[in-house]
Amino acid sequence: MISVMFMAALLLVWRRAEKKRDWKEAKILDVKAEKQTDFRTGDPRSGGGLNSVVETQYYIYVVNLDGARYELSEQNTKPTFNTGDTLRFAIEKKNWFYTDKKGKEKKGDIVARKEIKG
Repeated sequence: MISVMFMAALLLVWRRAEKKRDWKEAKILDVKAEKQTDFRTGDPRSGGGLNSVVETQYYIYVVNLDGARYELSEQNTKPTFNTGDTLRFAIEKKNWFYTDKKGKEKKGDIVARKEIKG
């Protein structure tokens, strides 16, 4: 009985600790695909070959919000959003947060921010 009450208390504390984000909405103007290739040298004694290639796929979403154009980067195997979709997201410092189709919150990097004139 005590363990059930303890678990319920932990759940309540965890729920209160969730960060409140300033969610915004904007239409996606463009989606760019980018692939980053890293060449790494390994130690043959660790079981790997001398050289390896690691490719990482990124998708960059271009949106306008509050007089600025943002480029928001997501690391994924395929784009989560498409051009013309309405994106619900929050910006905090150099990161952006969004929820995927399953409702799970994810984080990406802001790669560019430019003020829009006039």
